[in-house]
Amino acid sequence: MTAIEKIAISIREDDPKLKHANRDLVRSLNADVRASLTAYRLNKAINFNIPTVATAIDLGKDIVKAIGINEKFDTKSLIAIGWATIHPLIKRDLVLDKRQTDKYINSDGSVNRMNMYKAYQSTFQKNKKKGNRECYMFEVGTSTEAVEFCAKMSFEAAIDPINPRAGIYANPCIEWDSPYNSQLGPISSRMNKQAKYSFNYNRVKPTYDAMNKLQNTAFYINSKVLDRVISDLDEIDNRLKEDSDSEVSYTSKISELKMTIELAKVWRDAPIYSPVLLDFRGRTYYGSKYLTRSGSDWAKALLSVEPETIGYDGWDNLLIAAIDFRDKGQEAKMSRAKKLELAETQIDDFIAVANGAEFLYAGEAGQFYAVCCDIAGAYAMGLRFDEYKSGVLLSRDASQSGPMLMGITTQDEMAMKYTNVLEDTERYDLYEYVGASMLKILKESKFGSTELTKKPEEQWKAKNWLRENKPAFEALAQKQFIRLFEENPKEIRKWAKYPLMLFGYSAKEFCIGDDLWVRMCMKYDWLTPVHTKLIADIFYKACREAIPSVYSFMMGMRKLGTFARKNGTINDPEVKDLLITSAYSGFPFMQDYKVSVSKDKEVKSKGERRQLSYREYTDVLDRHSIDSASAANVVHSIDADLLKMVVNRFKGTISTNHDAFFATAGRINELDVVLRECTYELSKLDIMGNIVSNYDVTIKDLGISVKDTNPKFMPQNNEFCYS
Repeated sequence: MTAIEKIAISIREDDPKLKHANRDLVRSLNADVRASLTAYRLNKAINFNIPTVATAIDLGKDIVKAIGINEKFDTKSLIAIGWATIHPLIKRDLVLDKRQTDKYINSDGSVNRMNMYKAYQSTFQKNKKKGNRECYMFEVGTSTEAVEFCAKMSFEAAIDPINPRAGIYANPCIEWDSPYNSQLGPISSRMNKQAKYSFNYNRVKPTYDAMNKLQNTAFYINSKVLDRVISDLDEIDNRLKEDSDSEVSYTSKISELKMTIELAKVWRDAPIYSPVLLDFRGRTYYGSKYLTRSGSDWAKALLSVEPETIGYDGWDNLLIAAIDFRDKGQEAKMSRAKKLELAETQIDDFIAVANGAEFLYAGEAGQFYAVCCDIAGAYAMGLRFDEYKSGVLLSRDASQSGPMLMGITTQDEMAMKYTNVLEDTERYDLYEYVGASMLKILKESKFGSTELTKKPEEQWKAKNWLRENKPAFEALAQKQFIRLFEENPKEIRKWAKYPLMLFGYSAKEFCIGDDLWVRMCMKYDWLTPVHTKLIADIFYKACREAIPSVYSFMMGMRKLGTFARKNGTINDPEVKDLLITSAYSGFPFMQDYKVSVSKDKEVKSKGERRQLSYREYTDVLDRHSIDSASAANVVHSIDADLLKMVVNRFKGTISTNHDAFFATAGRINELDVVLRECTYELSKLDIMGNIVSNYDVTIKDLGISVKDTNPKFMPQNNEFCYS
């Protein structure tokens, strides 16, 4: 019996007992269909740690959609509808719903370190909601039957059964020529109505052209990679455990890999097409789940395109790619010539990997193995490069693209220098540069008392112990970080990279501190939340000193968000959220941030009544989100324009993943040229003028200075522009 069949039987047995107001509506949908929908949502919840409430709401929406009802249901009703099909499985102990705090209690009864930062941050918050509002999560039941049931469910329910946007197709999807596609629905799943009114076909045509080109690309399963992943799955599993910061992270990674493998087995001998969609900023992404070029390293390695002859340049590109995929450290930073020189001395090692030698040490092991197989194949043909064909995709990553785009837009020399878009023969590293500034500020910082209170550290959660001892912990953190960075200089780059990446999303200091805590707390057992918040504070100071144009751009876009919220657009003062039409592709994006309120819904679980807390959006604009997120959304819209420009300009097969581009070994040199040309041409667009065109405000009013084009701005003459 399959897992979905088992769910259907449980639903039929419990259907007569349903008591909620929508019971007749729920029963009108075939139990087998409900079982399929439930399996998909539960599978995601268990493997990717999606909260109970969100799962019930999404399942409720799925059921209403499957019934064919277009009217909008309130969130409380959706929870009841979704819970009705999940509850039979909870009652039979096939799945468990447990409080997250229970889930993360250590075996000795102490609280897992992962929760410490949120507890610390909460001591600074006012008007906290009282009562128990802990997040509930689904888990696999403890019985053998439950474990077998959930294992089956994972492989039966990898793809959303009713969402065409998430499917894998044997033929290209219907092309885009309007904001709505008869096969795939709206162009963006989060499109503000006001933005829809701003669509102009002639202006948006570059958007449709890029989407259709990506959508019409056929992918093929790389059988060599698939066979190797299957044979080495136990070793890959162990490596994922070692590389994961937490059990939650490991569970998500291995679940995703296993589902990717199962889908690859099904599609081994057929072409694969994915829907291409946009987020509300205009960024493209593949809709298909798991087996997609937007997925993990293993998914990328499994998907190749129609093979093309590599030629002599392609042979060199394969060798260089082997270095890049293998090592993301110093080797990846070398010049192309030095990488090639190194790779030519290691051809035997690459061939050995293709023939079964160890390869999991590589930074991107899946793609490294795929490239090694092609190196071995070309070598076996006697190096007849004009005959050997490869469909493996090599990457060009627009690393540090947010700061790069802000530097180009403002023509600030320091930002452009350290993102490698000025004419130069030396490679610069923005993370190392900002890290050096952070270290200087850290050493110069002065803190207060270094004496701790007498309360034991175990009581960090009670009576604000960490908060009361903040100065002492900051002084201690200063010493520990300085020692860490001096003993291992590479560490400062890591501690600068994560904040800079998050800063691109307009993050506040507490948000950056939280991100650092999640990433680092399991690796460094001496960390406290005060440590990571301190680094976040120092990072903000370093940004103002090291990359002032990036900092002023971010702050200026926040001001623009505030201006939009207070004044509306020139044409319509009632449009209070930021509305921008992109300079190249004409895509109109508008934020849609509303205030949410907390509500409760009572449900039955294992015979007990308990409250599920959920958020429901109101019609009130969310002031904080509008102000703080505007900067990130503007940068992403510029990023999206560059991507579409490159896709439309490039003549060969191309694949993308946000700010990364992929082409075959024989065409990657052409892609390099197009990338640099488009990066230069982007600066010729009136990006800043276009951003403020809907508002009665100037760039100067926002505190942003745009300089004349820097004569050294020549990305075509910098091989390090894209790595």
